[in-house]
Amino acid sequence: EAVPWPRNETRPTHRNDPDARPPSSPHPPIRPSPLPTLDASPSAMAPTEILVSPLDSRSYRHFVTDNGISVLLVRDPDADKAAAAMDVGVGHFSDPEEFPGLAHFLEHMLFLGTEKFPDEAEFTKFLAEHGGDSNAYTNMENTNYHFNVLNDALPDALDRFAQFFVAPRMDASAAAREVLAVHSENQKNLQSDVFRAFQLHKTLADPRHPYHKFGTGSSATLGDGDGAVRDALLAFHGRYYSANVMRLCIVANHPLERLEQWARELFAPVRNKAIPSPAEEYAAVEPFPAECLCKIVRAAPIKDVRTLRIVWMIPPYHASY
Repeated sequence: EAVPWPRNETRPTHRNDPDARPPSSPHPPIRPSPLPTLDASPSAMAPTEILVSPLDSRSYRHFVTDNGISVLLVRDPDADKAAAAMDVGVGHFSDPEEFPGLAHFLEHMLFLGTEKFPDEAEFTKFLAEHGGDSNAYTNMENTNYHFNVLNDALPDALDRFAQFFVAPRMDASAAAREVLAVHSENQKNLQSDVFRAFQLHKTLADPRHPYHKFGTGSSATLGDGDGAVRDALLAFHGRYYSANVMRLCIVANHPLERLEQWARELFAPVRNKAIPSPAEEYAAVEPFPAECLCKIVRAAPIKDVRTLRIVWMIPPYHASY
């Protein structure tokens, strides 16, 4: 799913040491635990300090795999289901100008079979048979894939999930159908005041900055997914889907040692192409220089609502957290 701004939807480390907790106190201190900083690629990250509530019964562990994936594990002994999410550090800001929506189209295609599990419905069917489901969304600078499943089925689900990032098939035979799915999403969004306001705001940006792009895609921008679009799809995946811009999180009731073993073994084949952050490609461009500011726009809504939105620019703060 392509995500609007502001995002208002969802599609459905560090250990705690209970013995280290202080005696009962009206204001128990918050204990720090290691987690990577967010101002560098995962492969370059070293553990740092985060704040963990002393009332948190879960256990945490962070590590970076040999191929550069930053992994956060959470053991929740009370969890009746397991879940995992992979966040890839590229979104529709990196779409080629000639193919708006390409990152979103790729998100759809990864669900449709891999070399190890070629059946298009394999992942979805496996999850459905084991009490789970999955989804994904494409944002401006990241694409997120996630699922949940019964705890006992987690290792087999992770095996199937990891192959999204190892060897997806992206068959040409499925491309036209998925373009229609992308197009359908866009048709739905045309009736959403949130999406309409988001795209309207984007048109006010400097066209040299990727914020101005149309990120959802449609049949008008992606055609039938064949020919030059398919070539661009494979090139996009080959260029940006690298282990060193991926972050994986797994939550389950299994021991951390077992979760780490699965993460290291199953995601080891993901290639690390040692790419720089895709954001570096446009870091020097201001999305809203002076000539793009101080504007008033009036738009007729779909619903019978009256909204005033005031937007101003602030410096990026990602490096601070």
